[in-house]
Amino acid sequence: TKTQSVPRIDHTEVTVKAVAPTCTKQGKTEGKKCSVCDRVIVEQESVPALGHDYSVYKITKNPTCTAQGEETSTCTRCTSTKTQSVPRIDHTEVTVKAVAPTCTKQGKTAGKKCSVCDRIIVEQEVVAALGHDLGEYEITKEPTCTAKGEKTAKCTRCTYTKTADVGATLEQIKGLVEEGCEIVRLAVPDMEAAKAFDKICSSVDIPVVADIHFDYKLALECVKNGAAKIRINPGNIGGMDRVEAVAKACRENNIPIRIGVNMGSIDKEMEKQYGRTPKAMVESAFMHIGLLNKFDFDDIVLSLKASDVLKTVEAYRLMSASCNYPLHIGVTEAGTAYSGLIKSSVGIGALLMDGIGDTIRVSLTAPPVEEITAAKYILKSVGLKSGGIEFVSCPSCGRCKINQVEVANTVEKALNKIDKPIKVAVMGCAVNGPGEAKDADIGVAGGDGFALLFKKGEIIRKIPEDKILETLLEEIEEM
Repeated sequence: TKTQSVPRIDHTEVTVKAVAPTCTKQGKTEGKKCSVCDRVIVEQESVPALGHDYSVYKITKNPTCTAQGEETSTCTRCTSTKTQSVPRIDHTEVTVKAVAPTCTKQGKTAGKKCSVCDRIIVEQEVVAALGHDLGEYEITKEPTCTAKGEKTAKCTRCTYTKTADVGATLEQIKGLVEEGCEIVRLAVPDMEAAKAFDKICSSVDIPVVADIHFDYKLALECVKNGAAKIRINPGNIGGMDRVEAVAKACRENNIPIRIGVNMGSIDKEMEKQYGRTPKAMVESAFMHIGLLNKFDFDDIVLSLKASDVLKTVEAYRLMSASCNYPLHIGVTEAGTAYSGLIKSSVGIGALLMDGIGDTIRVSLTAPPVEEITAAKYILKSVGLKSGGIEFVSCPSCGRCKINQVEVANTVEKALNKIDKPIKVAVMGCAVNGPGEAKDADIGVAGGDGFALLFKKGEIIRKIPEDKILETLLEEIEEM
């Protein structure tokens, strides 16, 4: 081989393509480079980035009177967005409809609320309930020269027996009454059940409500046989002649009708207009009310139940603000004894503390008597029922040296039938127990194999752990 030099060639200039600037990146003008070696001969000049063009804005969150809104802008050159706050608007006042007082329930004068967020701006003024007019009550027992007379004023759980089985139904009603039930409702699926009302109603001392769907003839039969109230939706029983017949029979016998709108029984037109919402339930109820009002009937009770607690509470609040009809409240299909009790306590309790509700039903998938027990505890918890023992116990902790759970459950069960207006406490330890339960009339606080008996926070004596129940019952018997 032999090698010889070859003269180098000159740079061959080619134009470098310009790079246009964007809103996020610098660009460059055209320059020069060598097409052979790629050496830059004439440098490209930098061009500054353009910056985002946020000229197009879109509202992503409308402002309300309680919160700011948001405006989002998108760059016209790239996908970059930015969000800025939109000041909230002022409250817009509208008048809240007045609610007239009844003899059992407070009313309210007209107030002000915001039409945008429903916040109360000017609170409605409470108007005291009128009080019963006892002058119009029927004398049920005439006084004699040897004994006083009586005036009676008519100031719930469904049975789950077959109503036509009169013996079983009466036995179940007896158990409910013993637990504190004041109104009982019976399902009436057929004429045999409707005819059984005669014997059932004449055998019990509490009002019996007939629960009827679709068949107006069953309602007429139950009216004839002594039902205290008819639960039926007039929009579901056929023509106007049937609605008129039921309204006429109930009016002539002074029997109220309960209209029950559940989330599952919303009128189709109302559901189409409002969806499956509390508003649709309220409007459905007013549709049924209108049918009865056509035939001069207005002795109406309403219920608006859903299995959803929030929807139930909203529906009753809407209805309470819109009419003066008595309201039967509850959370329907709430569930089993545990989950159903929690949902019912939250929903019913919230309404009762709002002053809403004339009768209640705790709906549980459990033996009927458990509903009555739960209802009593709910009413006691919100201060609407007195009587019987109030029982309190601590949740236990590492200081506890007795079987707190077993002791508390045993004591509570034993106290259930004692009708004394006292407070009883079972506390887990002697360190904090007497002080924390100082307002209890009587109680025990656990020690190591013993418990301290105390009254109003003052320690009385020690008692063996296996004598806690016996001692408490003896002391309570003497109080």
